[in-house]
Amino acid sequence: MSKSGYFENVYSLSKEERTLCIPNQPQLTINGFYTDSKRQKCPILNLVWITPKERNDIVIILEQIELDKDNSIDLRLRYYIIGEKPRMRGKWVFGQFATFVSPNDFKKLVKLAKKHKMF
Repeated sequence: MSKSGYFENVYSLSKEERTLCIPNQPQLTINGFYTDSKRQKCPILNLVWITPKERNDIVIILEQIELDKDNSIDLRLRYYIIGEKPRMRGKWVFGQFATFVSPNDFKKLVKLAKKHKMF
């Protein structure tokens, strides 16, 4: 069964308030800021997240970020996965490569973002 959720004003939430609890997995704490290539901290305004239907070891996140340079709002799609290599086995790891998302899960993520007026 897929899970989903929404966080508003992520940058202003405490660490405990930014933590996802997914059944049978360790807790995942989401960052409140995005650091761009110039090392500027940009606040994450809102985010929606889902776990794919058959898996609870992946979390796909769509973030709404305010970029400091011109106050524009951008979206970032990212994911976390439970690590399998020895050093990170059983821990949430930031997905550094492109993720695969089923059309139904992607539609659900977009529908959730629209519901919360992220675009």
